[in-house]
Amino acid sequence: MAEIILDLGSGNTCKNNLAIAIKMIDEIIKIDTKKHKIIYKWQLFQKAGDNIPLKYEIFKLAYNYAQEKGYQTTASVFDTYSLETLMWLEVPFIKIPCRCSLYWLIGEIPRRYKIYVSCYKDFLNILSGSSGIKMMACVPQYPAKIKEYDKITDMIFGWVDFADIQYNISDHTIGLDLFKKYEKKIGVYECHFCLDDSKGLDAGPWCKRITELKEIL
Repeated sequence: MAEIILDLGSGNTCKNNLAIAIKMIDEIIKIDTKKHKIIYKWQLFQKAGDNIPLKYEIFKLAYNYAQEKGYQTTASVFDTYSLETLMWLEVPFIKIPCRCSLYWLIGEIPRRYKIYVSCYKDFLNILSGSSGIKMMACVPQYPAKIKEYDKITDMIFGWVDFADIQYNISDHTIGLDLFKKYEKKIGVYECHFCLDDSKGLDAGPWCKRITELKEIL
């Protein structure tokens, strides 16, 4: 069983509409065979370019709804305010995005929390400065190419000579080829998810739809 993190985005995807947020959660529940452990993840920030911030009240209501359905929810945080807001809730881990400029947030997180960090070629900086962090191989381009993931997974995980080593991957590629390539080794797999009719910054071709997720869930 792998841990599947479904990134539901920010206000871009659900339009800060609770009905859409709930529909996103429900569509996954419909196809969940319990083959893997599913965790919902949103993005919390005050400002991130042209992206629409997710309103905290929408996030909290979506969090509560998923919890009622038996699912955990967390978020990627982009600033101190969002981090402090998230820590009011019980979360399985706190996610730091694949941005070097945000890695300082790791030092603001109390040790009682699990921390997942998406990292690219800068992963040695994380290793040298912190412990107890789950690193996730990530290529920050949208969409990304599988050959770039091959390089970073080898850099992060390939040096460990264990047959049962697990790879943690945050997927920005198109389709499921990357998942299928590493499926037998995956411990944690993260991908963006949106509804079929979603539009906007978080609804690019790298964003998985229900038809694709049916194949792995």
